[in-house]
Amino acid sequence: MEVHPLVPPGEWACFWLDSVAYHGRTLTIPWDQTGAKHGKGAGLRVFTDGQGIVQAPELQRVRGEVP
Repeated sequence: MEVHPLVPPGEWACFWLDSVAYHGRTLTIPWDQTGAKHGKGAGLRVFTDGQGIVQAPELQRVRGEVP
């Protein structure tokens, strides 16, 4: 699985994509610049069915294995 955010750096402090269908799984993709908004820590994260797959400190392309 690969996520490549198209939000320009510095434009959004946070976002939350939820219930993203991906090959029979459900992804949640939060971005929280400081970690204060969503309570999941700072940076970009990808979860599937509640389990963390990958994280990055900045808005950047990330790749991870979907279990």
